[in-house]
This record gives sequence, C-alpha cells and structure tokens, in this order.
Amino acid sequence: MLLLAVMVLAGWVLDDRLLKGAPHGHVAVKANTAVGFVLAALGTASVT
Repeated sequence: MLLLAVMVLAGWVLDDRLLKGAPHGHVAVKANTAVGFVLAALGTASVT
C-alpha cells in the first residue's frame, strides 16, 4: 500500500497520468487520498 501511494504522489509531482492511477477513461487518485494511504501504512507499520 505504501509503495502504491508513493507512486501516485510521484505521479502528481511529475504530472504523469499513468502514475496517478488513471489509465485512459478512468479517474485519477487524488493526492490527498495518496497521503492518507501513506499515513495509514506508516501507522500500521508502527503498531506491528
């Protein structure tokens, strides 16, 4: 989950539609959603 979220954030920084998770005809993952996934992954990792 962390890797996917970081890739989406990289897509937003680089303005790359494919990395944003939006192939032709699909909706891109929003940057704030990717940040939420990063925080959730880090929180889960800190508990275990």
